[in-house]
Amino acid sequence: MDLYQNIFEQTPDALVVVDRAGIMTHANARAEFMLGYTRAEMIGQPIEMLIPERYLPQHAENRIRYTAQPQVRRMGMLPTELVARCRDGSELAVDIMLSPLHAGKDLYILCAVRDVSSQRAAREELQRRTEELEQLHQQLKVLASRDSLTGLFNRRTFREQAEWLLRNAARRGEPVSLLMIDLDFFKRVNDQFGHVAGDRALASVASAMMQTCRQNDLACRYGGEEFAVLLPDTDEAGSLVVAENFRQAIQSIAGLPIALTASIGIVSYQPGQFIAADSDLFVDLINQADRALYAAKSQGRNCICHASSLAGTAGSTRQQVTV
Repeated sequence: MDLYQNIFEQTPDALVVVDRAGIMTHANARAEFMLGYTRAEMIGQPIEMLIPERYLPQHAENRIRYTAQPQVRRMGMLPTELVARCRDGSELAVDIMLSPLHAGKDLYILCAVRDVSSQRAAREELQRRTEELEQLHQQLKVLASRDSLTGLFNRRTFREQAEWLLRNAARRGEPVSLLMIDLDFFKRVNDQFGHVAGDRALASVASAMMQTCRQNDLACRYGGEEFAVLLPDTDEAGSLVVAENFRQAIQSIAGLPIALTASIGIVSYQPGQFIAADSDLFVDLINQADRALYAAKSQGRNCICHASSLAGTAGSTRQQVTV
């Protein structure tokens, strides 16, 4: 066996030689081992016998194009996107390097085939783990922004989102309203039926609120049995309508050990409206809605009170604040 034949046989890659018509003329021992065919089975057969059926039309076109302008190059864009068909019908992830061989006027193509199945498996495992980590990251983001019992935004996230919406409303010159919703006599539920029943009731209220919220409304569990809802592009008249929808939705919840009602305080803000110079707009709106809420409580509960109806809601010294 001469030196070149020895190299051909002992190279660690599978080597297959193909003529211009795509007929295999030579194959080494590694090709037999990797693909499961004997040399006798491969030699004289078209190279397409090693190609999965779904790739045959594309492969034939590529082979013809390559033989028209042969050059040393790797097949495919990535070493893990190519597959070879083995004798038993299984598919093997491979990397393939093509080299033209000229013998007089005849053209042959040397195909060096490397098994990269382990690299593909590692790549797929890395991708799977990356996707799992991304999914976990998204879940953690949700957990960090949501109240675990009700699924509504928590207080911190509500403030972040609300402040952004207030700035956006100021730029657009759109009104914003804020509802503070407190369940009436909720302590009775916990005292009479236990905290498990109380938690179920809070979850039911949150569900009713989510079904009542409009697309752009921002709802949160503000604390205990108190909820807050920011209503973008909603003036005083609109806020009264939305608040009544929430009140009725909570009053209509069925399946609880005791019927629930809620008192609701509202404040509306129109960009350009004068507020105290040293005021935090979000905090100012919360405080005004809170005062309206307690006014609703004092008026008998299960009712709505807008801050505009309260005497002394606005101070005498006002300056315009840019949001």
